[in-house]
Amino acid sequence: MKRRFALCILLLVMGVVMGAWAQDDVPPSAPAPAPAPSEEPTQSTGPKPEYTEVDPGKSLDFLGEAVNHSNLNLGLTVQAAYDTNIASFGTERLPQNSYLVGPHIGISQYRPKLALNFVYDGGLGIYQQLPNSNTYSQTGTVDILYQLTSRWQAHVSDRYSYSADPFGSYFTIIGQPAPNNPNPSIYVPFATTQQNFGQIDLANQLSRYDTLTITGNESFRRYTNYSTNISFQAGLYNLISYSGGANYSHKFSAQLSAGGGYNWTSLDFSHGQQRSGISAFQGFVNYQYSPSITISGWAGPEYITAKTIIFVFNQFVTLLQNDWVPAFGVNLGWQGLRQSFTAGLSRQVSDGGGLLATTTVYDLNGAYRRKLSARWDGVVSLQYANNASFAATNLNKQLFPDRKYTVLQTTFNVTRPITQQMTANLSYAYIRETQKNIYFQGSSPTYDDSRIWISIQYTWNHPLGR
Repeated sequence: MKRRFALCILLLVMGVVMGAWAQDDVPPSAPAPAPAPSEEPTQSTGPKPEYTEVDPGKSLDFLGEAVNHSNLNLGLTVQAAYDTNIASFGTERLPQNSYLVGPHIGISQYRPKLALNFVYDGGLGIYQQLPNSNTYSQTGTVDILYQLTSRWQAHVSDRYSYSADPFGSYFTIIGQPAPNNPNPSIYVPFATTQQNFGQIDLANQLSRYDTLTITGNESFRRYTNYSTNISFQAGLYNLISYSGGANYSHKFSAQLSAGGGYNWTSLDFSHGQQRSGISAFQGFVNYQYSPSITISGWAGPEYITAKTIIFVFNQFVTLLQNDWVPAFGVNLGWQGLRQSFTAGLSRQVSDGGGLLATTTVYDLNGAYRRKLSARWDGVVSLQYANNASFAATNLNKQLFPDRKYTVLQTTFNVTRPITQQMTANLSYAYIRETQKNIYFQGSSPTYDDSRIWISIQYTWNHPLGR
């Protein structure tokens, strides 16, 4: 923990120094740039950007379109919610009114060869039926993109979060399938969750059409009880994970790119109760079928080795397992003038989100977004995931019963800007989980919750150096 906080503090100091440097470089009378289209309110005045891409004339163009000038972003979110049941897998239903007040601060700094972003979000959660469970949550993120040379680029990021929100992750996660992608169907119990994820990427543009990327990741997740009324954290798996890999990509045309690589992941649950290694050999392809339709996917075998400690016949037994399994993912995206759609399907070995250890995950998701009017925007999404224990699936069922759980999540959200700085959101979500042979004291095999909430968000942007 100390070294992770030290890293964040060091990177924050770097951001402050770069902000002071920018104040000396920006002309005070520079004209204001035209505001860029965005879903969030943008600052219409400020210093002129010094460049339109990283390292002009030599950039890898990984940043895409022109970046905005450096700025300070402040915000505040106020939210009220009602849940029909927040007692995850509890035998008794527990309805709950809750309220959240969350401040936000973001600092962005761009130089010709450097992009630095720092974001901090806090939140005071107030639970009406459980006053002893009121808690403060926080999330901090540092992200650095640096152009080492004309062909080498480094990307470093670190994200830490502390949350006691029992329904904070019950929202569909939609994204491109990727090797070793974290389990998108994370089980969040009625417990405090601490998570940290650090990542470093080195990219080398070998030629105009060829790119080599080397990655490394480190993460941890811990559960502790925070409520004096309900406790479901007993038996949940804490996780320490490391991963790394190398991937090569070739651009065949403006529409088609493909490549392949090797990725390795180490999973350690509850300090050695189960340890697993995942070696993934995968190829991937991205195809722009038309200006509005994109198809991407990956596939390849995974080799799994696992060591599991179980209690049978009144003694602890260590089991060693290994197996080759298939893995794949495909994603379809469509973009229209006023609407868009995305759908994805994947199968891979991952972590069980705390409820299980090493897990085989089948995931199906989809989302539809439409611009309802000039000021109204709507999104509806669906996700279904089937999670099966890798250890239980490969053991004698008479000694170790099959363990699994399924998750069904649906969400609906409408957004309306009130002013340039203020936005209102109205949302509804339904989640249903079922479990098999996963034991908690006094638990039920099923859990469902309907949630409705409304939030108002205020943001304020100001250019740095003015």
